[in-house]
Amino acid sequence: MQIYNAHLLNNKRRFWKAVVYGLLAALGCAFVISYLMRLTADQMNMIFTILYFIPGYLIPKAIHKAGGGIGKKYAYLGAILTFLSLLLCDFFLLAGYQVLFQPQIWPLTLRMVFNFRFALNLNSLLSLLCIAFSIAIAYRESDITANA
Repeated sequence: MQIYNAHLLNNKRRFWKAVVYGLLAALGCAFVISYLMRLTADQMNMIFTILYFIPGYLIPKAIHKAGGGIGKKYAYLGAILTFLSLLLCDFFLLAGYQVLFQPQIWPLTLRMVFNFRFALNLNSLLSLLCIAFSIAIAYRESDITANA
């Protein structure tokens, strides 16, 4: 088992470096996925929720690269950042990219995301299943000891 940056940083600094890299990866995934979903929705009138698996794999890779990922705190970090990335992606889909700079519309956008995700139809059920699976993948892949 290889520990990245073990000779340079202590455990606390590795974790905070993993937090920063994970946040950047989460933000990047949210931008890219929302852009691709908007593009496919405009072109084909459908949304590919299978794209929700991307943060479940990329965010743990960023966490491993930055902090090593040994321990449950890295697993929790991966799951939380994946959830936040997917939530931010839904924010971008429903309110556009300017939602980042207008905190006064965050409660309304959150209510719209909640109504959109928990509607009683098959598409909402499948998207919730994809979100849950992506979070589970991120939880498992963020901790190196779980994969050994």
